[in-house]
Amino acid sequence: MYYNGLFYAVSKGGGTIAVCDVNGPRVSILQTTVPVQFSGDIHYVVFSGEDMLLVNRILEEEFLEESNCEMFVYRTVGFEVFKMDWNVMTWNRIETLGDKALFVGVNSSMCFSAGDFVGCCADCIYFTDDYSDSNHDYACGKYDFGIFRLYNGIIDSYSRYSYSQLGCPLPVWISPNPC
Repeated sequence: MYYNGLFYAVSKGGGTIAVCDVNGPRVSILQTTVPVQFSGDIHYVVFSGEDMLLVNRILEEEFLEESNCEMFVYRTVGFEVFKMDWNVMTWNRIETLGDKALFVGVNSSMCFSAGDFVGCCADCIYFTDDYSDSNHDYACGKYDFGIFRLYNGIIDSYSRYSYSQLGCPLPVWISPNPC
C-alpha cells in the first residue's frame, strides 16, 4: 500500500511491517511486539486516516455445475480486521469500522467515509473477486464479489453467475481522487 510517500507491506506470518522509502532507497523492517499468525486466505493493507488496517479475507471452496461444466470456485465467508497500535507495535482486532467503508480487491484497497458517497454503507467491506484461474489448485475465480457487513458478519453476495455468463470483466474500484 502506498501512503504518504511510503510503501507498506505486512507479512502474513506474523504481522511484521516493511516500509519502503523510494526517495532514500531503503527498506525498514518494523517488528510487532506480539507476533500474530493471521488467519484468512487473502490479506489487504488499508489506511483509514492515520490508522493502518490489515484486512484478512476468509475463503471456502465450493463445487459448481454451470452449463454442463463442473468446477471448483472460491467464495468469501468472512473478514477479520486488525488495526496497528503504533505506540506498542501491536495488531489489535477491531469489531467496527464506525462510519467508514472499506473497498478491497486485486486492483486496489481504499477506505472512505460512507456518508460522503450516496448509497455507500458504513461499517462494511466491499469486495471484488481476487481469486484467479492461475492459482495452483485449479479453482476458478470470477464468482465472488459483494458486501460484508462487519457489524453482524452477514455477506450480501451478488450473483455468482452474472459476470461469468456475460463474459464481462470483473468489477474494479475507481478512486474519486487519484492524486
